[in-house]
Amino acid sequence: MLPGLVDVIERISGGVPLFIEQIGQWVSENVDADTMSLSENVTPSHVSAFEEILNARLNDLGMARDVARAGAVAGNRFTLSLLRALLPGLGKASLAKAADTLSDAGFLMRIRTRGHIAYGFRHALVQETIYKTLLRKQQQTLHRRLFAAVSQNRQMAAWIDTGTLAEHAERAGLLENAIDLYTAAGRENSSRSAMIEARNYLEHALSLCQRLGEKHAIEPLQLSALTSLGPILTGLVGQNSPPARKLYEDGIAIARRQPMEDQSRWFPIYWGWWLTGSDFRIMHDRALQVQAMLAGVEDPEIRLQVNHCIWAIDFNLGNHRETQDAIKAGLALYDEQSARTSRTLFGGHDAKVCGLGQLALSLWLTGQSKASDTSLSKMVAFADRIAHAPSKAHSLDTEAVSAFYRDDYGRLTDVSSRMADFAKLHDMQSLSGLSLLFAGWAHAHGESLDSGHAMFGEGLSLLRSLGAVADLPIYLYMHATLLGLAGKFELAVEVTNDAIEKARETGHAYWLAELYRRRAVLCARVNTSRDPIVADLRSAMEIAERQGAKALLRRARRSIQELGVAGQC
Repeated sequence: MLPGLVDVIERISGGVPLFIEQIGQWVSENVDADTMSLSENVTPSHVSAFEEILNARLNDLGMARDVARAGAVAGNRFTLSLLRALLPGLGKASLAKAADTLSDAGFLMRIRTRGHIAYGFRHALVQETIYKTLLRKQQQTLHRRLFAAVSQNRQMAAWIDTGTLAEHAERAGLLENAIDLYTAAGRENSSRSAMIEARNYLEHALSLCQRLGEKHAIEPLQLSALTSLGPILTGLVGQNSPPARKLYEDGIAIARRQPMEDQSRWFPIYWGWWLTGSDFRIMHDRALQVQAMLAGVEDPEIRLQVNHCIWAIDFNLGNHRETQDAIKAGLALYDEQSARTSRTLFGGHDAKVCGLGQLALSLWLTGQSKASDTSLSKMVAFADRIAHAPSKAHSLDTEAVSAFYRDDYGRLTDVSSRMADFAKLHDMQSLSGLSLLFAGWAHAHGESLDSGHAMFGEGLSLLRSLGAVADLPIYLYMHATLLGLAGKFELAVEVTNDAIEKARETGHAYWLAELYRRRAVLCARVNTSRDPIVADLRSAMEIAERQGAKALLRRARRSIQELGVAGQC
């Protein structure tokens, strides 16, 4: 009857099967009409032609057209009860008849679920195209009805998760509700270690805050989103990264404008501001400010997290007794139920994982190797049990550092491999850099100095590019050591000089004794006069003794014997 139909369908469908099917269906329903006029009038866009065809088919279905449009707003699944909320003027029988008509016409398919019959569009493009036919005001009205109904009774549409409900609120023009829900969706995803999805939700919440402008009423919503996003950035990009630092600086500016009685509510912002300080002296000052501000707060979780600040700072300053005391005091307050929320707010990792790991490192440095091994084993087991991705990343980093301390290259190779796999799985850039750095160090000592050093350099470069170099003096120590192994002693001394200077500038003191010892060993290889060698070894001894770092003290004494300067130190 229509000999030119194949050419018309080919031209306007672009070969897309769904378009071909809909065009064929429309023609079959309108076979007596002058359908060939479409060949002259249809727009060049395949999608535009598809819209025209769907509209033409829907217009012939009467009231079912309104049901299709309401269903398109509802999403990929809806029930008659949900349709009644969207179209309150229609009864259940009318809606059921309309849904059956749409199913028979090929627009919908029935989805049998437990307890009720649901409907869904046969193809997402059909839903999207019908949705676009609605005027913006019509879309907003239907989204608002859906949001109100589902908010009051989540069981009405249990398949609509928090993020999807947030989208309905946003399309309804209810931006404050949307911000609140996007933030909640971010927290939910973060708690189950879906960090990329969590970041997307939270960043979108903040972008909606900007659309609302600078209003005091919106600031608590901003702070809620910032509180949840900060730990995600520190986990994915690095705690010293510019994005994380800026986020907390912005957050502090807003938090300080809030009423004094609300300050403890925003403690996670202050905690993150402490964590992202540019050096350990600044972090120490910030920790004291936070501690003083919250001195009268009795909340055990806040007291635990204040100790979390203290043990991290004191460890890096080389204050091992204070570190171990703070860990013991903090972990005595640990509550696993509270930790489910807190581990997503404070540094992005679990306080018990951090405390056990930091204790393991501090115990080894103070000469308590067996106790260190016990604490490390507890950390690994606990991190595996709670299955929180950022906490596991923190655990892997601690395992690697522990193996580095012990010169256990076989174990470090294994840990680095696991770090690399985990980083790839969760898109953790900073952990990926650390895996390369530690793997290169182990490879350089076990297989190939040149290729291992190159791998190490690649990891350090990645960390630098992210602005996520947390332990630069130690990484420079490693670099200098590898240069020394390659016989490049003068360059190695220069790198060690830089490491000592950085440690002094930032207060990163716990490895300072070992830096002085390394410089003394390197200087001895370039025929330096004995005075600076002796001075460095004395500094190493004094610092290790002052810190109670017995493991580093033993290394310094061994080097004194090996270099033949025992009578001068």
